[in-house]
Amino acid sequence: MDMIPGCLPFITSFKPQEVASTAHAVAKIFSAESEAYDLSAPPQIPLQISMFFSAITPWCQEQITLFSDQSLANIVSSFGMLRIHLHPSLLAAVEQQVMARLRASDHAALVVFFRAAVQCPQLERLRSQLASTVASQLGNFKSKELRSLAFTRSVKLGIVHQDTDPNLEDLMRWCLEMAQSNQQQPMQNMQNMQPLQAMQPMPSQQQEQEELAKKAAINACAQASLEMRLQGQLQQELLWLQQAQAQAQAQAARAAAQAAAAQAAAAQVGAAGFPREPNTP
Repeated sequence: MDMIPGCLPFITSFKPQEVASTAHAVAKIFSAESEAYDLSAPPQIPLQISMFFSAITPWCQEQITLFSDQSLANIVSSFGMLRIHLHPSLLAAVEQQVMARLRASDHAALVVFFRAAVQCPQLERLRSQLASTVASQLGNFKSKELRSLAFTRSVKLGIVHQDTDPNLEDLMRWCLEMAQSNQQQPMQNMQNMQPLQAMQPMPSQQQEQEELAKKAAINACAQASLEMRLQGQLQQELLWLQQAQAQAQAQAARAAAQAAAAQAAAAQVGAAGFPREPNTP
């Protein structure tokens, strides 16, 4: 963990897989999942870890297309396991990237992405969509994929995982529950909505509003990315300053210790004096 701050200035030279592997390893150490599935409270994260995830957030958003399926899932899982808030722009990029990749991915990638979405509370909408897809294709899953899905279910429900053949009925029921969990809240708000005809703008106005919304979203993403970069730079500079102060204090302490040792040695020599010559008759 002491080496993590030293890696921050070189984040841009790392490969996506290296960043994802590091983030996932750190998350496993400090995650609540390692404490008997106790997910009731967020884990206590050291300052160095928070700075690391803050530094990699804008970089991950810029490099998201270069991540493999497993590395992308590991990044998402890492934020979720540590209960670190995903920036809205990175959250949107993850959702878009996962849905785009699923069109050409196999069941193994689907399980990997679903597990990551389950571990990240902010990805509730994506989790619901993936759960529905998993439920519809569950009968075609291989044994390894079913076991991975059963393990994900055990962690989510806070139960001890049994290394036995998964129960398809339990998995199907759980996936359907996960798929419906995100649909209840929108249905509750339908009663308070005004009639659609009264709210629809004219076609030209609608197009203009959509264009304005797109431009606003682009500007917001750019501003958010800039703010994250500045925040990461400030945190790095603060850490470097603290390290420099600590090194200076350590050097001063060593110099003082050496001076004290030299004074003590000189005092001992002075106290002992030089040996006297024997008296001659």
